[in-house]
Amino acid sequence: MKKKPKPRLKGWYVKKLDKVFSEWLRKSYANDFGMATCYTCGKFTHYKDLQCGHYISRGHMATRWDESNCRVQCPGCNVFKNGNYTEYAHRLLKEIGEEKLDALMERKKEMKSWSVQELKEMIEKYGNT
Repeated sequence: MKKKPKPRLKGWYVKKLDKVFSEWLRKSYANDFGMATCYTCGKFTHYKDLQCGHYISRGHMATRWDESNCRVQCPGCNVFKNGNYTEYAHRLLKEIGEEKLDALMERKKEMKSWSVQELKEMIEKYGNT
């Protein structure tokens, strides 16, 4: 008798979405040769060597996969410089403007609990690259 597979836990879908969203974001900033520029320091390298940087940290679920919150960053900026926050803030303000930045900061305060269905839908949206 074949064992019925265990249903996946919500955490599995969060990790999967993190992965597909990161790849989608990095590819969307890359040129035809797969090369992209770090948002905060300007390092030009292959998208596979870059990361999905967040202006508002990933711990805030309401903005974790918000396209206006995320940009391509090199590991040096994203990890070793803790997001290179000052430069990120300066560039993001210039790019999206004060009104959109303020709205993003307001969304940060929301207590968002994504349903498994919502996570599946976003995996489908960002996973088809």
